[in-house]
Amino acid sequence: MAKIIVEGIWAEEGKIGITAEKREELGEIGYIELPEVGAEVAVGDKVCEVETIKEVVDILAPIAGKIVAVNEDLDDPAALNEDPDNTWICEIA
Repeated sequence: MAKIIVEGIWAEEGKIGITAEKREELGEIGYIELPEVGAEVAVGDKVCEVETIKEVVDILAPIAGKIVAVNEDLDDPAALNEDPDNTWICEIA
């Protein structure tokens, strides 16, 4: 499956994350509220939220399905700041 990008949120092989451009627009991410495993999401539903110095932003699902995994490494969101294009937030199946 090709990478899908909707409003700065990418999806590839069921995993979703934010693009480097979106991260740049938001500023440095200081906190992420990870979604609940098992939650059902439709395209455009809130998956999680990130907090920056400027604002709290909802991350919306670019694909639909059930959240089957979350990236527990994001308890420290440094990876989203350093390499957002390759850091997944959750997996939807």
